[in-house]
Amino acid sequence: MAAFEFVEKIIGTDTVMLETGAGSSTVWFAERVKSIVSFETNKDWYHLVYHLIAEKELKNVDLRFDPTYPTQGPTNIKGPFDLAFIDGRGRVLSLIRIAEHIKPGGYIILDDSQRWEYSYAKPFFKERGWEVRDFIVPEKAMVTAWKRK
Repeated sequence: MAAFEFVEKIIGTDTVMLETGAGSSTVWFAERVKSIVSFETNKDWYHLVYHLIAEKELKNVDLRFDPTYPTQGPTNIKGPFDLAFIDGRGRVLSLIRIAEHIKPGGYIILDDSQRWEYSYAKPFFKERGWEVRDFIVPEKAMVTAWKRK
């Protein structure tokens, strides 16, 4: 199963999620889930995504411009979440800070997980009893999904 098919399988209209690194994925998720909180660091990109959300009249998105989340982690998050999609800046700290907000049976998905700077993540989650699943994405490298037990 491909990463995209896996994501489609685990989300639904009752899914509450969090995302770091807003973009077209924010809109795609918002059209399929109950609600999404999405963090973005780049002001111009934030405004672009904001207008995409407004244009599609999506009311279930809490889009947050927060240039500090890469160094301080996402703040003011109220879980539990069914899914967190980690992309954009600050992935290392985001993984650590968001893990405690994922409900049992929920997932964290890390984009570009093949990068050496994310190599600590597998032992971090393994030590905490999370299940791991890797996906090879053509022309993209790797996506990793962790499921909280």
